Amino acid sequence: MVKISIALFIIAIIALSGCTGSTAGKNTADGTVKIIPIMIAHTGYSPSTITVNKGDFVKIQATTAVGTSTHAHGITIDEYEINKRVTTEDPSSPELIEFLADKAGTFRIYCGTCKDGIFSTDHPKIEAKLIVK
Repeated sequence: MVKISIALFIIAIIALSGCTGSTAGKNTADGTVKIIPIMIAHTGYSPSTITVNKGDFVKIQATTAVGTSTHAHGITIDEYEINKRVTTEDPSSPELIEFLADKAGTFRIYCGTCKDGIFSTDHPKIEAKLIVK
């Protein structure tokens, strides 16, 4: 009887863990989860502006443009201590960058990988904006 109860308890936990679904647009304690796909090319980010609310939990799903993954672009947001190298071109398997938007303002997003890499100042400027309202 104890084994059956334990088995039913485990099955219930597994079943309930699958009920959360997508977090895009759902409310959290402080705000909303924002899922933002972003693509990095040699000339910029798409989209070039990301707008969220203070308190939102942000999940950036980053990919590079086709043919640029060997160069390894990235996403850097100094105020949020983010400096992530992005090497995937596959939107079904993006690099995930997560943070709580707990500072209001307009913040520069740039490719720290290019700035610090072999191309340095010879590389086109890759920049975007993060606006936290």
